[in-house]
Amino acid sequence: MMTFPRAAVRAFRAVVQKGIAGRAREPAPPLVFLADRDAVTMLVHLPSIVIAYRVPTEEPGSVSMVVPMAAFDTVAGPGHEPVSIESKSKLRAELRWNDRGQPRSQVLELERFTAAHERPPEPSTFLPVSQEFLDAMHEAGRTTGLANGRYAFDRIQLKGRSGEVVATDGKQAYLHGGFRLPFKEELLVPALPIFGSAELRKETDIAVGRTATHFAVRVGPWTLYLVLDALGRFPDVAAVVPKPASATILELDEADAMELLAALPKLPGANDKQQPMTLDLVAGQRAIVRARAEDTSKVAELTLARSGVSKESVRVALDRSFLERALRLGCRTIHAISSERPVVASNGSLTLLTGPLDPSMIVEPSGDALQPPTRALVLAAAPISESNTPVPLAALSLPSEPLAPVETALVIDPLAEAEALGVIFVEAGQRLAKLVGWLNARRREPRALARAWTRLQTLSLRPRGGNP
Repeated sequence: MMTFPRAAVRAFRAVVQKGIAGRAREPAPPLVFLADRDAVTMLVHLPSIVIAYRVPTEEPGSVSMVVPMAAFDTVAGPGHEPVSIESKSKLRAELRWNDRGQPRSQVLELERFTAAHERPPEPSTFLPVSQEFLDAMHEAGRTTGLANGRYAFDRIQLKGRSGEVVATDGKQAYLHGGFRLPFKEELLVPALPIFGSAELRKETDIAVGRTATHFAVRVGPWTLYLVLDALGRFPDVAAVVPKPASATILELDEADAMELLAALPKLPGANDKQQPMTLDLVAGQRAIVRARAEDTSKVAELTLARSGVSKESVRVALDRSFLERALRLGCRTIHAISSERPVVASNGSLTLLTGPLDPSMIVEPSGDALQPPTRALVLAAAPISESNTPVPLAALSLPSEPLAPVETALVIDPLAEAEALGVIFVEAGQRLAKLVGWLNARRREPRALARAWTRLQTLSLRPRGGNP
């Protein structure tokens, strides 16, 4: 018989929900109980992660069991009394618990225990890391997007040599370095909200390791085995980070940062699609945040009088959610080069990167915008821009060496560009082949055939297998 605290069931179910991450419609995976000398290990295999939770107990049992996850919904309520499960036969067990002081029991139909239910192999070495690593994995997961066929934007990159956690959705990027990782290569792991779980964040004993198939994160009694993506590609995010030497730098005063953080949700345009705002950096003087809603000509300005601006003056339009996130993560240094280049916010080893909005969304200063600083929000008339088109990050190239940040405009990966063009031509050839097949099947429609053929005569594309 295995016995464990009721609170352990609640904690395990909460973490598993974070690991499922959008797969709620799929059938719940079975819950595996592994018997140990002085503990019970709860284990679940999910498509992207295996979650193991070791619970010390005086009755660890001696038989491993595979139990339906739904069976534990009834015992996950409040209370700290023990729950026990006893094997009755190879494929049947009895679950026992108390409900408001009344003993309860339920007969469970078990699955046959196979090698697929085993715990993944343990890494040969676990290297301790700080709580900051969990924070980095959580924030990196919030920066991912959807895989686009060329790049695995839905993955987090772990760069062993430089000790970085990197993520991007193609519009924004997150880089957090300074970690010691027990490998040198670059790994791709799934992005899951599990690292923001309250059950994990209260633990202080954290270590990481890797095997041939998994990246393992040990957090107190938990071990998370993230399945490695050996086929996905990841862009060279570091290559698009502008050099600080070429950028105008805003050093935010702490009081200004707190005031700006409180003001951002109240500025006009907070409900607009891209939440646009203008960051106006006046070299040697001050920084001004300016915003206007799409349906009004009124402009709100907030002057950051305590903060310093160096080098050239720059005016850039940003999605305010980027700036709000940067401020919440402690970033107090902003780098900007022009209205069309990526903007960087940093805090020590943490770097956030975003592409600016279309320059036509910049809100120009009103007549009193350059007056002496004021702590109040100033309303003034200004022309309204009709453009709402974002400017994405500069084209990302495949990982390459060296990994140091370089000027985007000066660096390309010719092999990656050639490969990208090849993919485009192959796809175009495949589409052409489908179209030709459709036309051949409809030779009785001469008018449609004549119009389509006229269009095709202007193209030099060929079906896959031909020369592009």
